[in-house]
Amino acid sequence: MKNNKGVSLVEIIIVIAILSVLGVSTFGGIHYLRYGNAKRCAYEIDAALNKIRLENMSKAEKANLYIYQYGGHYYMRVSPSSPTAALLNGNGTELGNNQFVISYEASTHPGTNVAVGDYASGNYMTLGFDKSTGELSSNGTGYYERIVITDRDGTLLYTIRLIQASGKHFIE
Repeated sequence: MKNNKGVSLVEIIIVIAILSVLGVSTFGGIHYLRYGNAKRCAYEIDAALNKIRLENMSKAEKANLYIYQYGGHYYMRVSPSSPTAALLNGNGTELGNNQFVISYEASTHPGTNVAVGDYASGNYMTLGFDKSTGELSSNGTGYYERIVITDRDGTLLYTIRLIQASGKHFIE
């Protein structure tokens, strides 16, 4: 009986094949996690819009939904107060970090996505609903038409379409 202590070519091929499958699935899983974070972000914004619409229609005090960036992370916050640097800090509901970009398209910038920024940049979003009609409130100069969530490389992941006249919104 021979006492072979070497590794056969077949064993090496099997090990390489197993490592290849593990490597490919790891890269696919990382992309899936990033996609899942963007999906969670879109559905959280949609749910917050539903909540704020109900609150504005049923309560005397009008509240707004603010979407903003703070310290490289995206947050949202519901408040009846006017936006200030103290209000738009890291104490809101975290939507995600720098894995994706949240931007908006407004009627004043048709066809152009403006990245959501912090209070100092002036590119944060203020969303509210009119109590008497239920329509989306103006952002001061126009109306928000879309909230766009893209990957860092510009790949479109989700769009929340906002219909100003009816106050409806849906995820595309």
